[in-house]
Amino acid sequence: MNSKYNILMVDEDSFALEPLKEYLTAKGHKVVIVNEGQEAMKKIWQHKFHIILIHIELPDRNGLEILKEIRDYDSLAQVIMLSSDSNMDKIIAALEYGANDYIHKPWQQEYLIEVINYSLQKLERWKQSMLYLVQDDLSKVVS
Repeated sequence: MNSKYNILMVDEDSFALEPLKEYLTAKGHKVVIVNEGQEAMKKIWQHKFHIILIHIELPDRNGLEILKEIRDYDSLAQVIMLSSDSNMDKIIAALEYGANDYIHKPWQQEYLIEVINYSLQKLERWKQSMLYLVQDDLSKVVS
C-alpha cells in the first residue's frame, strides 16, 4: 500500500486502542485517539480522516449520532463502529446510517487490523480509479 492515511479512533477506553495505534503508526499512518464524541467531531472538522473507528457508547454522545454527522460531512470516510453490545437493532442502525463495518468488543486485534486493512485497500482502489479518470480526461484535453 503506497499511501499513508489519517485514522481517528474514538473510545472512552483509549488504553485499549494504544496497541492498535502503535501498530498503525509503525505502518506510517497518522493515528489520533480521542475519548469523547464532541472532541471527535472537532477533530473531523479540522482534519481529513480516512478511517474513523467509533465506539457506539460514548460518555457524551451516541456514536450513531456521530456516524450520521460524519456521513453528512464526509461520505468517503471509512467508518467502523465498535460496540460492547451485539444488539441487532444497533448493528442494523449502524449499517443503515452508513457504517462500513461493525465490530463487537472485546475484539481480536488481528481481526480489527484485517478490517482496517480492507478499508485501506478500498481507499487505494478509489484513489487509483480517480487518478485514472483524471489522467484519461487530461489526455482527451491535450489530444
